[in-house]
Amino acid sequence: MRFPSTPQPSGELFWLSMTMYSGGGEARIRFRNADTDYILFDATNRTGFGGGPNNPQFTAGIATRVDGKLTSLRKCSASTPLSYSLLPGIKTEGFDHDLMP
Repeated sequence: MRFPSTPQPSGELFWLSMTMYSGGGEARIRFRNADTDYILFDATNRTGFGGGPNNPQFTAGIATRVDGKLTSLRKCSASTPLSYSLLPGIKTEGFDHDLMP
């Protein structure tokens, strides 16, 4: 998929949301194509609570949502983070903590 079909400023096409976790955080870039929201995500979560070692877990992937409901969740086999150099040009929105299970 190529979105948008022709290069143009991000304007109202892309939205960024971020949140912090204990020992990590998550960044998401969302865009809408027709009736589907596509959410690219990159998360770092602390593990090893309860006296175990702190081995961070890295997760990245894409989720899709139609009418506010999660319809697909695909995780990358290799956790490649979002390019943070892209983030300053994207408008921000509130982080949806209920998006993914």
